[in-house]
Amino acid sequence: MAQTTIIVPLYNEEKRAVTFLNELIEFCKFHKGLFKILLVNDGSEDGTLFLLKLIKKTNDDLVQIISYPENKGKGYAVRSAILTCKTEYVIFIDSDGSISTKEIPKILEELENFDVVVGSRALKNSKVNQPIYRKLTALIFNFLVNIIFSTNIQDNLCGIKGFNKHAAHILFSKLQTNRWIFDVEIFYRIRKEKFTLQQIPISWKYKNGSKIRFYDPFLMFINLIILRLKLTFCAL
Repeated sequence: MAQTTIIVPLYNEEKRAVTFLNELIEFCKFHKGLFKILLVNDGSEDGTLFLLKLIKKTNDDLVQIISYPENKGKGYAVRSAILTCKTEYVIFIDSDGSISTKEIPKILEELENFDVVVGSRALKNSKVNQPIYRKLTALIFNFLVNIIFSTNIQDNLCGIKGFNKHAAHILFSKLQTNRWIFDVEIFYRIRKEKFTLQQIPISWKYKNGSKIRFYDPFLMFINLIILRLKLTFCAL
């Protein structure tokens, strides 16, 4: 199996991230030498950076940290990490523990045959535990995305996505979106660049403290329109 960098973007996650990061460390230690962990502190205002430094102190050979003082968004965090990666594969995964490390080998298995592999909560065999309002929020958002971009992706914001090195660097070097809807731009660019894409079912469990609010999809609608215009009329 080729070496893989696992990127974890974090913003004000000192309380929610501890359990997952410990799980990730143990996962990577079990698969000796196959993984590197790149933690990105996206301008957190709580004790997230302190937590990351503690983790690195006891796992210096496994963990690297990127940190900057101003919050710039998840898209910026992931891009800043990916463009430093030299491993054959790169995966980014949410820090809240909604997605287990058990999903990582599934992504890697498919990356042997596809340029990009993404988890999807919308597939038939996915096991998803989330409140009704989150389901409704996701349905509204994905409906809007498919009207505006016609990407035919039913779960744009699932927090685990994997790329081979070539696709990752091309897609993210051109990324113009810094915040939540960067995933939408990535799917748009995957189609434009004609990279192969595989969606796989995953297990996903809702965690308290989500930063996505019920009305965010409506606010995102404006940003989606702006992004569509930008991608249409600006150089890609």
